[in-house]
Amino acid sequence: MSVASLAAALTLGIALTVQKTLFRPDIPGFLVAGTWAVVALIVFTHRSNLRRLARGEELRLGSSSGRPKGDA
Repeated sequence: MSVASLAAALTLGIALTVQKTLFRPDIPGFLVAGTWAVVALIVFTHRSNLRRLARGEELRLGSSSGRPKGDA
């Protein structure tokens, strides 16, 4: 799920920046800056998952985690 979260966050940041730059200059700058701050926070919180993905160690969606069923 970390890749999907990152893709969504980056898409929102890029889309809002493009909207402000090309189509809607009336969008407040603090909104764009705040959006990019949230994007940075999401990237920061997913950094360990990104490292595991880069090493090929992150479990795929639907894969067994190695824990017995019923354990949370």
